[in-house]
Amino acid sequence: MRQRTVRFTETFFARLDEQLPDNRPSDGRPSVTDFLVFDVPTIRDRLAHDAEGCTTTIPPGLTVRAYIGAGTLVARFVVYVIIRPDNAIDVVDVEIDI
Repeated sequence: MRQRTVRFTETFFARLDEQLPDNRPSDGRPSVTDFLVFDVPTIRDRLAHDAEGCTTTIPPGLTVRAYIGAGTLVARFVVYVIIRPDNAIDVVDVEIDI
């Protein structure tokens, strides 16, 4: 199967901004930029190759899949994705556990 297009939505970035600081604080917690640089490329690659392997959740009217993983700088994360009819992947939400 060829690699799919993975798009990160404005909602994803808004949720990321709610959970991580803009700059790395002195306590060593990762920043938004840290997560984007170190963890998002791996998430994107995994989704581009196997979005169907993610857990399926079904809210009314949509099939949303949840990809749960361990990050490089964060302990755990879950990203919620929608597989579009054109086979593109929209990453719509993120929950981070530091």
